[in-house]
Amino acid sequence: MYSPYLYARQSELLALRALLKDGLDLSGLVPVLEPVIINTKGLKACTEAFADAGHPLIIATNPSHNEFKGISNPQEEFYKHIKDFIHSSPSIVPGFNLTKNTTKNEVDAFLNKYSQQNVALIHNNPSISLNEFGTHPHFPNIKYNIILSNKITSAHKGALPTLSLISVEDSFIKQAKNADYSGKEHFTDKHKTIGLDKLAYGDYTITGQKLEIGGGKPGAVTIHAIYKDKATQDIWIEHFVSEETDRNIGSVESKFLDAARKLVRETTSRPGEFSDNSALQSYKYHVANNTWPGLPKNKELQIRHHICLMLDVISGKI
Repeated sequence: MYSPYLYARQSELLALRALLKDGLDLSGLVPVLEPVIINTKGLKACTEAFADAGHPLIIATNPSHNEFKGISNPQEEFYKHIKDFIHSSPSIVPGFNLTKNTTKNEVDAFLNKYSQQNVALIHNNPSISLNEFGTHPHFPNIKYNIILSNKITSAHKGALPTLSLISVEDSFIKQAKNADYSGKEHFTDKHKTIGLDKLAYGDYTITGQKLEIGGGKPGAVTIHAIYKDKATQDIWIEHFVSEETDRNIGSVESKFLDAARKLVRETTSRPGEFSDNSALQSYKYHVANNTWPGLPKNKELQIRHHICLMLDVISGKI
Protein backbone atom coordinates (compact mmCIF):
# COMPACT_ATOMS: atom_id res chain seq x y z
CA MET A 1 0.00 0.00 0.00
CA TYR A 2 0.94 3.65 -0.46
CA SER A 3 0.34 6.36 2.16
CA PRO A 4 1.01 9.95 1.11
CA TYR A 5 1.42 12.27 4.10
CA LEU A 6 -0.33 15.58 3.41
CA TYR A 7 -1.01 18.78 5.35
CA ALA A 8 -4.69 19.03 4.37
CA ARG A 9 -4.34 22.24 2.39
CA GLN A 10 -6.66 22.99 -0.51
CA SER A 11 -4.44 21.63 -3.28
CA GLU A 12 -3.83 18.40 -1.39
CA LEU A 13 -7.50 17.89 -0.49
CA LEU A 14 -8.64 18.58 -4.05
CA ALA A 15 -6.05 16.13 -5.37
CA LEU A 16 -7.44 13.38 -3.14
CA ARG A 17 -11.05 14.14 -4.09
CA ALA A 18 -10.10 14.10 -7.77
CA LEU A 19 -8.75 10.57 -7.39
CA LEU A 20 -12.15 9.43 -6.13
CA LYS A 21 -13.92 11.19 -9.01
CA ASP A 22 -11.61 9.52 -11.51
CA GLY A 23 -12.99 6.15 -10.45
CA LEU A 24 -9.51 4.67 -10.00
CA ASP A 25 -8.74 1.49 -8.12
CA LEU A 26 -7.65 2.99 -4.81
CA SER A 27 -7.45 -0.26 -2.87
CA GLY A 28 -3.72 0.36 -2.37
CA LEU A 29 -4.13 3.91 -1.03
CA VAL A 30 -4.25 5.01 2.63
CA PRO A 31 -3.69 8.81 2.83
CA VAL A 32 -2.61 10.51 6.06
CA LEU A 33 -3.72 14.09 6.74
CA GLU A 34 -2.15 16.35 9.36
CA PRO A 35 -4.20 19.58 9.19
CA VAL A 36 -2.47 22.95 9.52
CA ILE A 37 -5.53 25.18 8.97
CA ILE A 38 -8.28 25.62 11.57
CA ASN A 39 -11.01 26.12 8.95
CA THR A 40 -12.10 22.54 8.27
CA LYS A 41 -14.55 23.16 5.41
CA GLY A 42 -12.26 21.58 2.80
CA LEU A 43 -11.22 18.79 5.16
CA LYS A 44 -14.86 17.98 5.86
CA ALA A 45 -15.69 17.77 2.15
CA CYS A 46 -12.74 15.45 1.55
CA THR A 47 -13.59 13.31 4.58
CA GLU A 48 -17.21 12.98 3.50
CA ALA A 49 -16.12 11.93 0.02
CA PHE A 50 -13.85 9.21 1.43
CA ALA A 51 -16.53 8.13 3.91
CA ASP A 52 -19.12 7.85 1.12
CA ALA A 53 -16.67 5.72 -0.86
CA GLY A 54 -15.86 3.62 2.20
CA HIS A 55 -12.19 4.33 1.61
CA PRO A 56 -9.67 4.68 4.48
CA LEU A 57 -8.43 8.13 5.41
CA ILE A 58 -6.25 8.85 8.45
CA ILE A 59 -6.61 12.25 10.16
CA ALA A 60 -4.17 13.41 12.85
CA THR A 61 -6.36 14.70 15.69
CA ASN A 62 -3.65 16.63 17.56
CA PRO A 63 -2.29 19.10 14.98
CA SER A 64 0.41 21.54 16.11
CA HIS A 65 1.68 23.36 13.01
CA ASN A 66 0.85 26.73 11.50
CA GLU A 67 -2.58 27.94 12.74
CA PHE A 68 -2.57 25.37 15.56
CA LYS A 69 0.82 26.47 16.84
CA GLY A 70 0.64 28.25 20.16
CA ILE A 71 -2.89 27.08 20.99
CA SER A 72 -2.99 25.85 24.59
CA ASN A 73 -4.94 22.69 23.74
CA PRO A 74 -4.92 22.19 19.95
CA GLN A 75 -6.38 18.70 20.21
CA GLU A 76 -9.55 19.90 21.93
CA GLU A 77 -9.76 22.98 19.68
CA PHE A 78 -9.51 20.81 16.58
CA TYR A 79 -12.00 18.29 17.95
CA LYS A 80 -14.64 21.03 18.15
CA HIS A 81 -14.39 21.36 14.39
CA ILE A 82 -14.14 17.70 13.40
CA LYS A 83 -16.36 15.87 15.90
CA ASP A 84 -19.30 15.90 13.47
CA PHE A 85 -17.43 13.99 10.78
CA ILE A 86 -14.51 12.18 12.47
CA HIS A 87 -17.00 9.52 13.60
CA SER A 88 -18.91 9.52 10.31
CA SER A 89 -17.64 6.23 8.89
CA PRO A 90 -15.56 3.17 9.85
CA SER A 91 -13.18 4.15 7.05
CA ILE A 92 -12.22 7.43 8.75
CA VAL A 93 -9.30 6.68 11.08
CA PRO A 94 -8.34 9.09 13.90
CA GLY A 95 -4.58 9.44 14.31
CA PHE A 96 -2.41 10.70 17.15
CA ASN A 97 1.02 12.27 16.69
CA LEU A 98 3.57 11.00 19.23
CA THR A 99 6.36 13.56 19.70
CA LYS A 100 9.11 14.20 22.25
CA ASN A 101 6.57 16.03 24.43
CA THR A 102 3.86 13.34 24.36
CA THR A 103 3.06 11.56 27.61
CA LYS A 104 1.71 8.05 28.05
CA ASN A 105 -1.41 9.48 29.71
CA GLU A 106 -2.15 11.54 26.59
CA VAL A 107 -1.82 8.47 24.37
CA ASP A 108 -4.04 6.42 26.66
CA ALA A 109 -6.64 9.20 26.69
CA PHE A 110 -6.65 9.22 22.87
CA LEU A 111 -7.00 5.44 22.69
CA ASN A 112 -9.86 5.44 25.16
CA LYS A 113 -11.60 8.35 23.42
CA TYR A 114 -11.68 6.45 20.13
CA SER A 115 -11.99 2.96 21.58
CA GLN A 116 -14.84 2.10 19.21
CA GLN A 117 -12.87 2.98 16.04
CA ASN A 118 -9.73 1.86 14.29
CA VAL A 119 -6.97 4.35 15.11
CA ALA A 120 -3.44 5.21 14.00
CA LEU A 121 -0.40 6.20 16.06
CA ILE A 122 2.03 8.53 14.29
CA HIS A 123 5.55 8.06 15.65
CA ASN A 124 7.50 11.32 15.28
CA ASN A 125 10.49 11.11 17.63
CA PRO A 126 8.45 9.96 20.65
CA SER A 127 9.98 10.17 24.10
CA ILE A 128 7.77 7.46 25.60
CA SER A 129 9.92 4.55 26.71
CA LEU A 130 9.50 1.07 25.30
CA ASN A 131 8.27 -0.17 28.70
CA GLU A 132 5.61 2.54 28.81
CA PHE A 133 4.62 1.79 25.27
CA GLY A 134 4.35 -1.91 25.94
CA THR A 135 0.70 -1.70 26.95
CA HIS A 136 -0.40 -0.05 23.70
CA PRO A 137 -0.27 -3.12 21.44
CA HIS A 138 -2.97 -4.57 23.69
CA PHE A 139 -5.41 -2.04 22.27
CA PRO A 140 -6.90 -4.07 19.40
CA ASN A 141 -8.11 -0.97 17.56
CA ILE A 142 -4.59 0.28 16.71
CA LYS A 143 -4.71 -0.51 13.01
CA TYR A 144 -1.78 1.59 11.82
CA ASN A 145 1.58 2.58 13.29
CA ILE A 146 3.01 5.36 11.12
CA ILE A 147 6.73 6.07 11.45
CA LEU A 148 7.88 9.48 10.21
CA SER A 149 11.39 9.78 8.76
CA ASN A 150 12.54 6.69 10.67
CA LYS A 151 12.34 8.66 13.95
CA ILE A 152 11.93 5.65 16.20
CA THR A 153 14.38 3.20 17.79
CA SER A 154 14.88 -0.26 16.33
CA ALA A 155 13.66 -1.83 19.57
CA HIS A 156 10.55 0.34 19.59
CA LYS A 157 9.83 -0.55 15.96
CA GLY A 158 10.40 -4.22 16.67
CA ALA A 159 7.68 -4.14 19.32
CA LEU A 160 5.09 -3.07 16.76
CA PRO A 161 3.22 -5.52 14.50
CA THR A 162 4.78 -5.50 11.03
CA LEU A 163 1.36 -5.60 9.37
CA SER A 164 0.51 -2.27 11.01
CA LEU A 165 3.66 -0.38 9.98
CA ILE A 166 3.61 2.53 7.54
CA SER A 167 7.03 4.05 6.89
CA VAL A 168 6.87 7.67 5.70
CA GLU A 169 10.06 9.22 4.33
CA ASP A 170 10.88 12.66 2.99
CA SER A 171 12.43 11.85 -0.38
CA PHE A 172 11.89 15.28 -1.92
CA ILE A 173 15.05 17.42 -1.92
CA LYS A 174 13.90 21.00 -1.52
CA GLN A 175 15.70 23.91 -3.11
CA ALA A 176 15.59 27.54 -2.01
CA LYS A 177 14.08 28.71 -5.30
CA ASN A 178 12.18 27.11 -8.17
CA ALA A 179 14.99 28.14 -10.49
CA ASP A 180 17.41 25.96 -8.49
CA TYR A 181 15.73 22.72 -9.58
CA SER A 182 17.03 20.94 -12.67
CA GLY A 183 17.10 17.62 -14.44
CA LYS A 184 16.52 14.24 -12.84
CA GLU A 185 17.36 12.78 -9.45
CA HIS A 186 16.71 9.59 -7.55
CA PHE A 187 13.58 9.69 -5.38
CA THR A 188 13.17 6.31 -3.64
CA ASP A 189 13.48 2.55 -3.81
CA LYS A 190 11.70 1.94 -0.50
CA HIS A 191 8.48 0.88 -2.25
CA LYS A 192 10.25 -2.42 -2.96
CA THR A 193 10.12 -3.37 0.74
CA ILE A 194 6.33 -3.18 1.07
CA GLY A 195 5.15 -6.48 2.50
CA LEU A 196 8.62 -7.38 3.78
CA ASP A 197 9.13 -5.09 6.78
CA LYS A 198 6.12 -2.81 6.45
CA LEU A 199 2.48 -2.68 5.44
CA ALA A 200 2.87 0.48 3.38
CA TYR A 201 5.36 3.04 2.14
CA GLY A 202 4.63 6.76 2.34
CA ASP A 203 6.19 10.09 1.39
CA TYR A 204 5.38 13.80 1.39
CA THR A 205 4.80 13.83 -2.39
CA ILE A 206 6.30 16.97 -3.99
CA THR A 207 5.83 19.23 -0.95
CA GLY A 208 8.42 17.76 1.41
CA GLN A 209 8.11 17.31 5.16
CA LYS A 210 9.12 20.88 6.03
CA LEU A 211 5.96 22.95 6.10
CA GLU A 212 6.06 26.12 4.00
CA ILE A 213 3.08 28.46 3.94
CA GLY A 214 2.45 31.14 1.34
CA GLY A 215 5.05 32.63 -0.97
CA GLY A 216 5.29 35.55 -3.38
CA LYS A 217 5.43 35.75 -7.14
CA PRO A 218 7.80 33.02 -8.36
CA GLY A 219 10.77 33.77 -10.56
CA ALA A 220 10.40 30.43 -12.28
CA VAL A 221 7.56 27.91 -12.55
CA THR A 222 8.56 24.33 -11.89
CA ILE A 223 6.66 21.07 -12.32
CA HIS A 224 7.94 18.05 -10.38
CA ALA A 225 6.98 14.65 -11.78
CA ILE A 226 8.08 11.23 -10.60
CA TYR A 227 8.59 8.29 -12.93
CA LYS A 228 9.70 4.66 -12.77
CA ASP A 229 13.13 3.78 -14.06
CA LYS A 230 12.78 0.69 -16.25
CA ALA A 231 16.23 -0.69 -15.52
CA THR A 232 16.26 -0.49 -11.72
CA GLN A 233 12.52 -0.24 -10.97
CA ASP A 234 13.40 2.69 -8.69
CA ILE A 235 11.37 5.89 -8.56
CA TRP A 236 13.06 9.01 -9.94
CA ILE A 237 11.85 12.60 -10.11
CA GLU A 238 12.27 15.00 -13.00
CA HIS A 239 12.04 18.77 -12.63
CA PHE A 240 10.60 20.77 -15.51
CA VAL A 241 11.58 24.42 -15.10
CA SER A 242 10.58 27.43 -17.17
CA GLU A 243 13.38 29.00 -19.19
CA GLU A 244 12.69 32.42 -17.71
CA THR A 245 13.62 32.54 -14.02
CA ASP A 246 13.53 36.28 -13.27
CA ARG A 247 10.38 37.21 -11.34
CA ASN A 248 10.43 40.67 -12.94
CA ILE A 249 10.47 39.36 -16.48
CA GLY A 250 7.59 37.57 -18.18
CA SER A 251 4.30 36.35 -16.74
CA VAL A 252 3.61 33.42 -14.45
CA GLU A 253 1.17 32.17 -17.11
CA SER A 254 3.81 32.02 -19.83
CA LYS A 255 6.30 30.38 -17.47
CA PHE A 256 3.76 27.71 -16.53
CA LEU A 257 3.09 26.88 -20.17
CA ASP A 258 6.83 26.70 -20.86
CA ALA A 259 7.35 24.19 -18.04
CA ALA A 260 4.19 22.30 -18.98
CA ARG A 261 5.32 21.93 -22.61
CA LYS A 262 8.54 20.34 -21.40
CA LEU A 263 6.57 17.97 -19.16
CA VAL A 264 4.12 16.99 -21.89
CA ARG A 265 6.93 16.34 -24.37
CA GLU A 266 8.69 13.93 -22.00
CA THR A 267 5.61 12.18 -20.60
CA THR A 268 4.21 11.63 -24.10
CA SER A 269 7.46 10.12 -25.38
CA ARG A 270 8.04 8.00 -22.23
CA PRO A 271 4.61 6.60 -21.24
CA GLY A 272 6.18 3.44 -19.85
CA GLU A 273 7.98 5.57 -17.25
CA PHE A 274 5.42 8.24 -16.39
CA SER A 275 2.30 6.14 -17.05
CA ASP A 276 -0.86 8.12 -17.82
CA ASN A 277 -3.49 9.71 -15.60
CA SER A 278 -5.93 12.60 -15.40
CA ALA A 279 -3.25 14.98 -14.09
CA LEU A 280 -1.02 14.45 -17.11
CA GLN A 281 -4.07 14.75 -19.36
CA SER A 282 -4.84 18.11 -17.75
CA TYR A 283 -1.35 19.36 -18.52
CA LYS A 284 -1.79 18.26 -22.15
CA TYR A 285 -5.08 20.16 -22.29
CA HIS A 286 -3.54 23.37 -20.98
CA VAL A 287 -0.63 23.14 -23.42
CA ALA A 288 -2.90 22.43 -26.37
CA ASN A 289 -5.24 25.30 -25.49
CA ASN A 290 -2.67 27.76 -24.05
CA THR A 291 -4.63 28.01 -20.82
CA TRP A 292 -3.42 28.87 -17.33
CA PRO A 293 -5.06 27.09 -14.36
CA GLY A 294 -3.24 29.02 -11.60
CA LEU A 295 -0.43 28.01 -9.26
CA PRO A 296 -2.69 26.17 -6.75
CA LYS A 297 -4.05 23.97 -9.55
CA ASN A 298 -0.50 23.35 -10.77
CA LYS A 299 0.40 22.04 -7.30
CA GLU A 300 -2.76 19.92 -7.18
CA LEU A 301 -1.95 18.31 -10.53
CA GLN A 302 1.61 17.51 -9.41
CA ILE A 303 0.33 15.84 -6.24
CA ARG A 304 -2.33 13.95 -8.19
CA HIS A 305 0.23 12.62 -10.68
CA HIS A 306 2.56 11.67 -7.83
CA ILE A 307 -0.09 9.58 -6.09
CA CYS A 308 -1.31 8.00 -9.33
CA LEU A 309 2.21 7.01 -10.36
CA MET A 310 2.95 5.43 -6.98
CA LEU A 311 -0.30 3.46 -7.15
CA ASP A 312 0.52 2.29 -10.68
CA VAL A 313 3.97 1.13 -9.52
CA ILE A 314 2.70 -0.66 -6.43
CA SER A 315 -0.11 -2.36 -8.34
CA GLY A 316 2.28 -3.48 -11.08
CA LYS A 317 0.52 -1.46 -13.78
CA ILE A 318 3.89 -0.11 -14.91
